[in-house]
Amino acid sequence: MLKGFSGDHFKSCGEVTFELEVESISIHCEALLTDVDMEGINLIIGQPILNGEGISLIVNNGTATLRQDTDFTKQMDVTEERTRFKVITSCKKCLPPGTSIIKVLDNEENNDVVTVPQHYELRGISYLIPATLLRGTTGYIKVANTGSQNIIWQQDVLTRADSCPAPLPDAQI
Repeated sequence: MLKGFSGDHFKSCGEVTFELEVESISIHCEALLTDVDMEGINLIIGQPILNGEGISLIVNNGTATLRQDTDFTKQMDVTEERTRFKVITSCKKCLPPGTSIIKVLDNEENNDVVTVPQHYELRGISYLIPATLLRGTTGYIKVANTGSQNIIWQQDVLTRADSCPAPLPDAQI
C-alpha cells in the first residue's frame, strides 16, 4: 500500500530496483509501482533516497541541486568494541506518579555497565532516572515519575549505559 500526501491509500502494483542518474550522480533506488494518474508525474523521490549516504540536496534561491559527497573518510569502516549499550525495558509498563522499578535486559554476560543520570520534562510528563550499575544480562532500574499523570512505557530503549571497566565491589553498590 502507498500512502499519498493527502492521506489517501493506493494499492501497489509491484516493486522495482534501478539506478537513477541525476546531474551525473548515480543513485540506487527501490520503488513501488502504481497505476494511479499523478497528473504527469512519473517518479517521486522521497526522503529515503535524498537522505542516502553520500548525497546532499541543496536548495538555494529556489533551485535544487544534488551533490555527491567526495569525503572518502565517511566511507571508511572503523571497527570498535561497543562501549554504549541500549538498556531495554523487558515489557510494556505503566508508571504511576512516584517511584517505580523497571526490569531491563539486553546487556552482555560478564559486562558491567553504568547508566548516566537523566531528567526529562515535557508537556506534563516528567521523570528521573538515577545513575545505576547493571550487572549481567538483566537488571532493574529505578524510575521516578515526578509528573502528575501515568507514563506508559513501551518495551523499548529506556536509557543508554557505558561499560564500567572497574566495577565497584558488591559491598559498595
